[in-house]
Amino acid sequence: MPAWCKKYSGISPSELKHIRQLEGENLQLKNLVASVMSNVIKASCWFRCNNSGVQKKYNAGAISIY
Repeated sequence: MPAWCKKYSGISPSELKHIRQLEGENLQLKNLVASVMSNVIKASCWFRCNNSGVQKKYNAGAISIY
């Protein structure tokens, strides 16, 4: 008996369709989160590279922007 048959035995076709839909939505959400996190990391790196003097200025006043 194939592995998928053991995994999904006893599940109705409508439940299986719903599971597939949820798996597709889950994949879309994972891709969205990965994309957003990539953009956040890029922006953070850009900001730190282009504004290195800003931190020194604000640290003197005990204010940190990081």
